[in-house]
Formats: sequence, C-alpha cells, structure tokens
Amino acid sequence: MNGRRFIKLVALAALFSAAMFGSTVNIALGSNPFPANNAGPFTATINGLSTTIICDDEIHTVYANESWQATVTPLSTLIALGNSGINAGSVVEFKGLPNATTLYEEAAWLAYQFATHPIGTADVLGIQNAIWDLFLQHAGTGSVSDPTSSAYWMAQANTNYGSLTASQIAGLRVLTPVSGSQIPFSDGMPQEFFNTTPEPASYVLFGTGLILLSIGTFRRRRNQNK
Repeated sequence: MNGRRFIKLVALAALFSAAMFGSTVNIALGSNPFPANNAGPFTATINGLSTTIICDDEIHTVYANESWQATVTPLSTLIALGNSGINAGSVVEFKGLPNATTLYEEAAWLAYQFATHPIGTADVLGIQNAIWDLFLQHAGTGSVSDPTSSAYWMAQANTNYGSLTASQIAGLRVLTPVSGSQIPFSDGMPQEFFNTTPEPASYVLFGTGLILLSIGTFRRRRNQNK
C-alpha cells in the first residue's frame, strides 16, 4: 500500500465516523422490511448501511420502499436532559408526555428484549405493543402474568429500565423524522424509530485497528520492495 492510498483509507475511516455520529441520517426501507405481524425489529438502511430499527410510534405509518431523513438523539442525551428538560431540549416525538425521559428509557429496555426473544416467538408482539402503549399512554392489554401481553412487558419495563447498562445506553439512539424533509407520506410524516448500535468506544477501537492494520501492511510491503 503506497502513502497516497493509505491517506485515502484514513479519510474514508473519518467519513465513516462522521456518518455514524452526524446529527441527521437518511433512512430507507427495502421491498420487504417488515417481519411477521409487523412486530419486532424491522430491516432498513441508515446512510446506506444495513441495520434494524424498532418502531416506537403507532400514530404514523411507513411502507416498503419509502425513505426519509431523521434527526439522531442518543438515549444518553435524553437521560441527561431528564423529565423536566426533555421538552425544551430535544426534538424527539413524544417529548411532551409526562415523564417522557422515563418512557424512552422504559422503551429502550424493551427494545433490547428483542435480542433474547427473536421474531416468531409468542411474546415478541407483547414487547412491541408495550413499546407502542407506553407512548400512547395506554394501560396495556392482557394480564401482567402473561408474557405475550403488553401489560406484562410494560410492568417489566417499569421495574427493570434502571438496569440498562452504560453500554446499552451508549448504544441506543432515537431516530425522529425531520418534518418536511421527506417525500409526502399518506399520514403526514414517517414514524419514529429506535436503532441499537455498538457503543462509541467500539467505533474508536475499530478505527484504531483499521489504521494500525493499514500501517502494518504498508510497512511490510515497503520492506519487501527494498
């Protein structure tokens, strides 16, 4: 690898970091983004990278092959603002609800439950409905002892959201549609979603490893050419 190519690689790594930590992102849905029953993580691309997104908004609707721009708000930012500051200090869709920060933390805890309750299990719909019911200010349906019900998962979230680890908090962001920036939608605007990502330290380690690997390759090839 010559010096010019190495510089280009470093520049690409910088652009990658900027795309992941920018204030807005571009979201696009494919031709089949929804799993069974439209519950659980959906597939999408964010700034061209394939990922999963979790809907927290049952008020609006998105469809296959639609795209839009969204503002990124880390969960850590909402926690820092607190219930008294979220309304004036953020753009998230449900900031006007009582105890809005707590609701986002509870929904975040629920979002992480999908990892151990994959699509197709009976309680996935209960988890998804619980996320929606939190922001709809519903009490939840079904029995609090039934893990397929939203009432059960809302109670679990209320009890356990404080157990979110620092890594989980750092790895979750809220994607709120930018009003007026997207193609017309049938109900006015797209939905808000959660997206779980590796914690920021992971990107630092990834970038550092990439640069060190590139330096090592450059040195080996330079020595071979002597």
